Amino acid sequence: MLAERYLRHRYEEGRKVGLAEVRERMKRYSARLKAWDTRRLKAEAEGEPFGEPLPYFDDDEAEGDA
Repeated sequence: MLAERYLRHRYEEGRKVGLAEVRERMKRYSARLKAWDTRRLKAEAEGEPFGEPLPYFDDDEAEGDA
């Protein structure tokens, strides 16, 4: 009984941490996506070609673009 409560608590804490990490990654991706779209729209308005690929969700290296 005690072990079950401990395991449940450990699971819930891990779940909270995991969800917080996913939310943070989603916020960073959303910022990169918004910056990409701004650059795309600017290029379109200026009549310039825009060949930059859509940012990947897992590409945290591009975080400097945000």
